[in-house]
Amino acid sequence: MNLEYLSQCILILFNFLIIFSVILFSDDNNINSYSGSYSEKDKNRKIQGAELFLNRLLFFLITFYFSYIIFLCYLPNTK
Repeated sequence: MNLEYLSQCILILFNFLIIFSVILFSDDNNINSYSGSYSEKDKNRKIQGAELFLNRLLFFLITFYFSYIIFLCYLPNTK
């Protein structure tokens, strides 16, 4: 297995992690992000639809990312 190819896959996967986390955790009302106000109805809000899909996808990508890093650490050196 080519190590350069594997490191490029890690870079692409890391970029997807950043993109999905920014999409998932962006607040609709950006003023509340800076003021720190947090309403009671947001606290008990249920995750649905696209947000649920992105949440599960982010969890899968994080798990895959760390398992891929561990796999690369134990990969024998092939020169």
